[in-house]
Amino acid sequence: MEIEYEKISCENLEDIDLCFKPGINCVIGSGASLMLSVLTCSINYEGVVKIGGKICKNIKDFAKSVSYVPESPEELLFNKTVLKEFRVNKSITRLEIDSILKLIGFDSNILDMDPFDLSSGEKRKLSIGLALTSLKKIIVLNNPSMGIDASGEKNLIKLIRELKRNGMNIIIFSNDVEFVHKVADSVYVITDKVLALGSKYDVFKQCDLLRANKIPIPEIMEFSDYVLKNKNIRLGYRDDTSDLMKDVYRSVG
Repeated sequence: MEIEYEKISCENLEDIDLCFKPGINCVIGSGASLMLSVLTCSINYEGVVKIGGKICKNIKDFAKSVSYVPESPEELLFNKTVLKEFRVNKSITRLEIDSILKLIGFDSNILDMDPFDLSSGEKRKLSIGLALTSLKKIIVLNNPSMGIDASGEKNLIKLIRELKRNGMNIIIFSNDVEFVHKVADSVYVITDKVLALGSKYDVFKQCDLLRANKIPIPEIMEFSDYVLKNKNIRLGYRDDTSDLMKDVYRSVG
């Protein structure tokens, strides 16, 4: 299921056209928060947003088709135990709960725990699991890497990739370009317009364009750009710095 923005204009956005297809889509840039506000119908705008081909006119239309995980996972937590959090959806079965727990990397022992006793990374995973109880094919995550450590981030990336394998459309609004670089299939850079879009490599290799618009650049791409401009060595695309260094040694060896 796709989400489409057609001729969207509001405040500091002008004539935005784009489409989020199934996969891991990440939105960055000064206009990212406005793009999220448009999607959740939190502000007035001109143009049309379509979800699964149907026009989204209000928050109810959004909620019918999209699971949303806010920046603060605590906003989705209200009960004394994890089990009671899942039971908010009165139609969910224990088998379905166990299936979601397995997907998000928990065992059944967590069900008796107070969700507020979990770590930041565990709360983040739980909030995604609770969003999955609605069985929707699109999930929107707002700054999901905020407040989690390296281990929590690794587990979160694993979970997001698992959601993709299950055919979901994952749309991430984030100001953490290091996280985006690790997880994204496609990246959309939004200022007052669509500044750049494409695969994460095609977007982040445009270092001069990003710098000119004050968009942070992942460290690994900064390094690749430096080596190209100062050593005239064109490195292959790598997600991991250690693999990139091996390319450097091979090039100068």
